[in-house]
Amino acid sequence: MEELKNFIFSNKVRNVIFDEDLSPSQLRNLERELSDSTGSSRFVEYQARIAEIESAVRSLKIAGPFEVDLQLLRFHLRMAEEEVSRMGAALDDGTG
Repeated sequence: MEELKNFIFSNKVRNVIFDEDLSPSQLRNLERELSDSTGSSRFVEYQARIAEIESAVRSLKIAGPFEVDLQLLRFHLRMAEEEVSRMGAALDDGTG
């Protein structure tokens, strides 16, 4: 345990992933034993990390098309604002 702790501290490891099923209490004990006072290292089991990654990928797939739509709407808004501005300028000049 001490060797692992030294490795984590000396290499400034931020994520430690265990390839074993761990109970919540085992994970808490490992965190308490291996964490430094700043809490900069994170301890998770492999299956939990996979679930986090899958969730993030699903979020990107869901949000991605909406982001594209939002950018397109912003573009059309800018174009409409410019057109309205040109129309207002033309009316002020008496040419419109």
